[in-house]
Amino acid sequence: MILTRKSIIALLATSLLCMSLTASRADDGASTEGDGGHGKIEFPLVGGAPKGLVNHSSFKNSQLAGVANTSVGQYGIQYHNGPIMNAAGGVNVNIIWYGNWGTDTSKSILPTFIAGLNNSPYFAINTSYQDGAGVAATAKVNLLGQYSYPTTTTFGTTLTDAKILTLAKGSLGLGTISSALDPNALYLVLTAPGIKESSGFLNLYCGWHSSETMDYLNTIPTPAVAPATDMKYSFVGDAGGNSACTGPTKTSPNSNVGADAMTSVIAHELEETVTDPDGTGWWSTSAATPGYENGDLCAWNFGSTSSTGTTSTFTGAVSAASNNGPSKTSSITSATYNGLLPATLSKMAGDATGTTITFTTTATSNYVTGDKVTLPAGLPTAFATLSSTVQTISAISGKTFAITTAATPAFKSVTANTSGTVLVQRAGTTITYAGSNSFAVGDKLTVAGAAITAYNVTNVAITARTSTTFTVAAIVPVNTATLGAVTTPAIAGRASSTAIFTYAPTTTAFAVGDKVSVAPSVTAYTVTDATITAATGTTFTVALVVAAGTPAATFTATATDLHTSVASLYNMTLGGLKFLVQQNWANRAPNGTCALS
Repeated sequence: MILTRKSIIALLATSLLCMSLTASRADDGASTEGDGGHGKIEFPLVGGAPKGLVNHSSFKNSQLAGVANTSVGQYGIQYHNGPIMNAAGGVNVNIIWYGNWGTDTSKSILPTFIAGLNNSPYFAINTSYQDGAGVAATAKVNLLGQYSYPTTTTFGTTLTDAKILTLAKGSLGLGTISSALDPNALYLVLTAPGIKESSGFLNLYCGWHSSETMDYLNTIPTPAVAPATDMKYSFVGDAGGNSACTGPTKTSPNSNVGADAMTSVIAHELEETVTDPDGTGWWSTSAATPGYENGDLCAWNFGSTSSTGTTSTFTGAVSAASNNGPSKTSSITSATYNGLLPATLSKMAGDATGTTITFTTTATSNYVTGDKVTLPAGLPTAFATLSSTVQTISAISGKTFAITTAATPAFKSVTANTSGTVLVQRAGTTITYAGSNSFAVGDKLTVAGAAITAYNVTNVAITARTSTTFTVAAIVPVNTATLGAVTTPAIAGRASSTAIFTYAPTTTAFAVGDKVSVAPSVTAYTVTDATITAATGTTFTVALVVAAGTPAATFTATATDLHTSVASLYNMTLGGLKFLVQQNWANRAPNGTCALS
């Protein structure tokens, strides 16, 4: 039979129409499952809850939903006896590009990502999933073929679910995609920026996966009996800068926000296709996560991340600096040393080696290990060498405390009754000064000229404060008397001293977080690699140890600023590129968990 040009065109048109109608019937949700379509499982928007398989007959069928195949380990997710993609050679991926990609770097970033998943620790998580025969999925991913639709004239800039399937079917035999439908492959339809998906892209979801048991329509000539074949396919669109689907990738590790956001969605759809290609494999029966597949259980959960950014050098001419930590003063009216505790001894005993001596007191003390004890004079003969010495308490038990000494024969297994008062200086000694003040915890305190010099301190941090008292840690000799009925000045500098520099930027204004160095003639304002804590177009502030009351200064100096661009996040490196990818559910004892490896 000879076909005319018109008849050939008519035949092709009819074939395409049939394909479109078949796809339309097969891919509009649960209602088509009886026609061979398995519906679609959507990846939610940022912050959204996954839908899982709630619209699938496999989930609605109460008998099937209750099935959990106990022949395989199930940890937080259940197996429903259906097939998984566990061929020994791994899962194959064919990329179908649609839309105007032009010179978009997605065309290199996304294939690099998919190829990099092969035998990666991340994709090896899927090896924790088995079928009923105990055959597990592998960590292998094979990027087999690609095809780019030449223009958007095929279906325009708005696609339906049915058209996604038609694009997947139509790619067979084109580009480097095999003409034979591969039941062990995912046909991944990736759409360029500006392409819409009418069933809810960017409004309800960021991508989805599905499968289709269909007649093979692309064989020429058409076989007398069309073989039934299961096509696994998926849609992932470039969200551009739409935060609904970019999430933390708003700052892009590969300088392409759309592509970097797509990688996480692609990983999600690929791992779910492997473990639940037809809605009868692995998914949760928990009431809290109904029908969630492994990726759904970890949606938008990225785990531990690292950051990376670009550093540039800026300079500015600094003309002045001022210290915003002036001194604050107070008049001390009294001071007490609260680190001295007395106790009365009743017995001493040396151990069998003479290295430990215990002291029994008449009442339980509040001593702690590390306290310094001053022993009284006139101890019994066996222990006379310890009289009037200061020792460190090594152990405490009720009314008994111990010290450790060098081995001495006179101390071995000797017990003696004694009496006398021991004084113990607390391991954490403090001084509390009385006097109205505006100090703060952390301020640096200086007291000079006290009638008892033990209460003089220099640049010591205040550890506690009320409106009429303030306390510092200090070393005060045992038996120091209370300082009372005096008027002694106390000066405190700010706990967090900062310096404000006035500058004229030569290029771009400095920013908070930048590292800045200045070497002025006034050394009090010298900074090296200090972090800018506040900034305007003409001033920047850094944390700086500046003596209290240091006056403002003018000088001529150059500030060198190491400016780091906003850092991007990533959690894995594949093919030499960094990616931020959501975690996958690891079906491992005892309870399963979201993981990256």
